[in-house]
This record gives sequence, C-alpha cells and structure tokens, in this order.
Amino acid sequence: MRNRTGKTLTCTAVALGADCIRVVELAVRGRSQDLQAWSSLPVDPGIMTDPDKNKEGLAKLIRKAVELAGAEGNRVVSALPHGRVITVVVDMPKMPLDELSQAVKWEAFRRFPESGRAGEMVLRHVVLDELNNGRQKQFRVLLALARESFIRAYYSLFSLAGLDLIALELQGLALWRVFRCQTGLKGRDEPLAVIDADAAAGQMIIIDGGKLCYYKVFPADFTPEMPLAAVHEIRRAFDYYSSTRHKKIKRLVLSGGAIAAGELKAHLLDEPGLLIEPGCPAEGLEPSFNVAVGLALRGAEG
Repeated sequence: MRNRTGKTLTCTAVALGADCIRVVELAVRGRSQDLQAWSSLPVDPGIMTDPDKNKEGLAKLIRKAVELAGAEGNRVVSALPHGRVITVVVDMPKMPLDELSQAVKWEAFRRFPESGRAGEMVLRHVVLDELNNGRQKQFRVLLALARESFIRAYYSLFSLAGLDLIALELQGLALWRVFRCQTGLKGRDEPLAVIDADAAAGQMIIIDGGKLCYYKVFPADFTPEMPLAAVHEIRRAFDYYSSTRHKKIKRLVLSGGAIAAGELKAHLLDEPGLLIEPGCPAEGLEPSFNVAVGLALRGAEG
C-alpha cells in the first residue's frame, strides 16, 4: 500500500487472536513502512470465546498489550473475529456502482434472509475483480455481514480500554494488504496463496496481479491438530482456482500462530511444483503478526 499524503502517518493495530493479543504500530510514509512498536500478549482462550461476558477483563488485557508494545497513539484499527462475521464471494453482472450497492442487498437477503431485518445486520461489500466470461462482464464481489449489536459492543470494548477504534476490518483484507505487492511483478506474475490460522479458525486468500481473487474462512479444525482436513480444503481451493482462472498455484505462504508448528507444511511438501515459504510481515516479526500489520496498513489509508 502507499500513503499518498506525503506525511508520515503512525498507525496502531490491535489483533485479537484466539489465545493472544498482538499489537503493531507502523510509521508509513509513501511506500516506506517502518515498524515502531509491537507486542504479543498470551491470554486465556476462554476470555476470547465469550468476550461479551468478559468485557472488562478483556478491555484491561487490550490496554496492557498496547502499553506493553509502547504504542503512542490511542487511535487503533482492529478486525472482526471469524465467528462474528459472515463472508461470501459472489459473481454479479457488471453495473454502475450505485446500482451494485442496491443489488448486493438483494443478493445478501436471498442468501441470508436475516440480513433484511432493519437494525439487526450490517452489510458491506468489496469489488474484488472484474470478469469477462465471453458472454457477460461480471463483478466478483465479497459480501460481509455482521450483527449491528456486536459491532457496537466491539467499539464499546475498545472505548473501555481507553482506545478510539477508527475502523473494523476483515482479517482476509488485512492479509491482502501485506502480500498484494508480491504479485504482478516481473518474474513473479503467478498467483500467490496465503494460509493464515490460529487456534480457533483459518482463512485462505489468493492474490493475482495485486488483486484479491479468492477468500474463504475455514472451520475451527483448520489447524495443525487436524492437518489432513486442512490439506484437503487447500487442495479443493487450488483445484477450484485452477479450473475457473486457468492458472496453477505455485506459491504458498504460511501465516499465523497455529501454522508455525510446521505440521501443515509437512503434509504439503509432496504437492508437485508448489513452493512453500513463511510469510514474515517485517524484519523481527513472526508470521503470526501478519494480520496485525495488515490492519495497521489499513489505518494508514484513512
């Protein structure tokens, strides 16, 4: 990503994982990104399982993680946990963007009837790509739905921690911001797959030419404890992408805390022609910080 203001922007991100809170502070100027502060605070998974019941305790831990990092700002970006947001990628006819905003509401209501209840669900969409199948041009659109009450509670949680939550992001979009510059370059024009997982869930994105072309959230068994199930899901995604885009996935980046154990990599080593590499977001940071770094980059966009 690029900060086009010409000024140095300091951006702080707080990523709430299944068993850890990670904080990253970046100074972004133009295409330059300097890591200013970071921290990793292990927490009891129980407090993350039901944050609504542990609001005060979780707020104190968030504040502690920020202070542990030494982050100076109180304006932060965070991400919605997988279990509290519904995501789906759909193909829709190409149309003016104002018409698309209305069309995605009908599409969301068709797939998830509860999304039509006023005041209950918040719907957002992102156009990922423009497709031309030879008959009709289409948009590939990412839909995200979350309960409005949970979003309000999330903002309240950070306020209780003494922080100003300026944006809530999808974790998959945060990953895309970290790795999108690694595709579309001379000698590296092949699609890139990124797998990220913690102790609760996993996600997979595919980036091609800098664009986010595939996004899927996997269930809780997508961890090194269930590597065979994870490998099955990965191969299904690779086959789907190859059949629809006519490109083979040759590069896979492993990210996240649960992936670091290496069991998943061991099961993928026999995949012919697949280069597997760790996804370290910045010098000195482990792959488990990728989402946090991507959230900080989101903060630099305003």
